[in-house]
Amino acid sequence: MLAAGLAIASTAAIVNGFVSLIGPAGIALGALLTMFVGNPISSLSQPKEFLAWHWGEIGQYFVPGAAGTLLRDVSYFPDAPLGQAWWTLIAWTLAGLVLIVVGHLIAKAKERGAHRGRH
Repeated sequence: MLAAGLAIASTAAIVNGFVSLIGPAGIALGALLTMFVGNPISSLSQPKEFLAWHWGEIGQYFVPGAAGTLLRDVSYFPDAPLGQAWWTLIAWTLAGLVLIVVGHLIAKAKERGAHRGRH
Protein backbone atom coordinates (compact mmCIF):
# COMPACT_ATOMS: atom_id res chain seq x y z
CA MET A 1 0.00 0.00 0.00
CA LEU A 2 2.82 2.40 0.87
CA ALA A 3 4.65 1.51 -2.36
CA ALA A 4 1.61 2.35 -4.50
CA GLY A 5 1.05 5.61 -2.63
CA LEU A 6 4.68 6.66 -3.05
CA ALA A 7 4.55 5.81 -6.76
CA ILE A 8 1.53 8.07 -7.23
CA ALA A 9 2.92 10.79 -4.98
CA SER A 10 6.21 10.95 -6.86
CA THR A 11 4.47 11.43 -10.20
CA ALA A 12 2.06 14.00 -8.76
CA ALA A 13 4.85 15.89 -6.99
CA ILE A 14 7.06 16.23 -10.04
CA VAL A 15 4.19 17.31 -12.31
CA ASN A 16 2.93 19.81 -9.72
CA GLY A 17 6.49 21.04 -9.25
CA PHE A 18 6.84 21.76 -12.96
CA VAL A 19 3.45 23.50 -12.99
CA SER A 20 4.43 25.61 -10.00
CA LEU A 21 7.71 26.58 -11.63
CA ILE A 22 6.74 27.18 -15.27
CA GLY A 23 2.93 27.25 -15.31
CA PRO A 24 0.52 25.08 -17.31
CA ALA A 25 3.31 23.97 -19.67
CA GLY A 26 4.62 22.02 -16.69
CA ILE A 27 1.88 19.45 -17.25
CA ALA A 28 3.31 18.76 -20.70
CA LEU A 29 6.85 18.61 -19.34
CA GLY A 30 5.80 16.18 -16.59
CA ALA A 31 3.94 14.00 -19.09
CA LEU A 32 6.88 14.07 -21.46
CA LEU A 33 9.31 13.07 -18.72
CA THR A 34 7.22 10.31 -17.17
CA MET A 35 5.16 8.91 -20.04
CA PHE A 36 7.25 9.49 -23.16
CA VAL A 37 10.74 9.07 -21.69
CA GLY A 38 10.38 7.08 -18.47
CA ASN A 39 7.66 4.65 -19.49
CA PRO A 40 9.30 3.12 -22.61
CA ILE A 41 12.55 2.46 -20.75
CA SER A 42 10.87 1.37 -17.50
CA SER A 43 11.14 -2.38 -18.21
CA LEU A 44 7.58 -2.98 -17.09
CA SER A 45 6.67 -5.29 -19.97
CA GLN A 46 9.99 -7.10 -20.28
CA PRO A 47 13.14 -7.60 -18.21
CA LYS A 48 15.48 -4.63 -18.20
CA GLU A 49 18.18 -6.79 -19.76
CA PHE A 50 16.09 -7.02 -22.94
CA LEU A 51 16.45 -3.31 -23.67
CA ALA A 52 19.34 -2.09 -25.80
CA TRP A 53 22.50 -0.73 -24.26
CA HIS A 54 21.88 0.43 -20.64
CA TRP A 55 18.37 1.78 -21.17
CA GLY A 56 16.83 -0.77 -18.82
CA GLU A 57 19.10 0.33 -16.00
CA ILE A 58 18.58 4.01 -16.77
CA GLY A 59 14.82 3.44 -16.80
CA GLN A 60 14.96 2.30 -13.18
CA TYR A 61 15.86 5.86 -12.20
CA PHE A 62 12.63 7.29 -13.64
CA VAL A 63 9.32 7.16 -11.79
CA PRO A 64 7.62 4.46 -13.94
CA GLY A 65 10.60 2.10 -13.77
CA ALA A 66 11.16 2.48 -10.04
CA ALA A 67 7.45 2.25 -9.30
CA GLY A 68 6.94 -0.86 -11.44
CA THR A 69 9.98 -2.58 -9.97
CA LEU A 70 8.99 -1.70 -6.43
CA LEU A 71 5.38 -2.84 -6.81
CA ARG A 72 6.40 -6.07 -8.58
CA ASP A 73 9.10 -6.92 -6.04
CA VAL A 74 6.97 -6.10 -3.00
CA SER A 75 4.13 -8.22 -4.38
CA TYR A 76 5.98 -11.23 -5.74
CA PHE A 77 9.61 -11.16 -4.58
CA PRO A 78 9.68 -9.95 -0.95
CA ASP A 79 13.33 -11.00 -0.53
CA ALA A 80 14.51 -8.90 -3.48
CA PRO A 81 16.57 -5.78 -2.72
CA LEU A 82 14.18 -2.84 -2.73
CA GLY A 83 16.39 0.07 -1.64
CA GLN A 84 17.08 1.56 -5.06
CA ALA A 85 13.41 1.71 -6.02
CA TRP A 86 12.36 3.23 -2.68
CA TRP A 87 15.11 5.87 -2.78
CA THR A 88 14.43 6.71 -6.42
CA LEU A 89 10.76 7.39 -5.72
CA ILE A 90 11.59 9.34 -2.57
CA ALA A 91 14.08 11.45 -4.56
CA TRP A 92 11.50 12.24 -7.28
CA THR A 93 8.95 13.16 -4.60
CA LEU A 94 11.41 15.45 -2.84
CA ALA A 95 12.49 17.00 -6.15
CA GLY A 96 8.85 17.75 -6.93
CA LEU A 97 8.31 19.29 -3.50
CA VAL A 98 11.41 21.46 -3.92
CA LEU A 99 10.15 22.65 -7.32
CA ILE A 100 6.77 23.48 -5.75
CA VAL A 101 8.42 25.57 -3.04
CA VAL A 102 10.76 27.31 -5.49
CA GLY A 103 7.87 28.09 -7.82
CA HIS A 104 5.85 29.45 -4.91
CA LEU A 105 8.74 31.64 -3.76
CA ILE A 106 9.28 33.00 -7.28
CA ALA A 107 5.56 33.80 -7.59
CA LYS A 108 5.57 35.58 -4.21
CA ALA A 109 8.67 37.59 -5.18
CA LYS A 110 7.01 38.66 -8.44
CA GLU A 111 3.86 39.57 -6.53
CA ARG A 112 5.84 41.67 -4.06
CA GLY A 113 7.69 43.37 -6.92
CA ALA A 114 4.43 44.17 -8.69
CA HIS A 115 2.94 45.44 -5.42
CA ARG A 116 5.92 47.76 -4.86
CA GLY A 117 5.61 49.10 -8.39
CA ARG A 118 2.08 50.31 -7.72
CA HIS A 119 3.11 52.66 -4.90
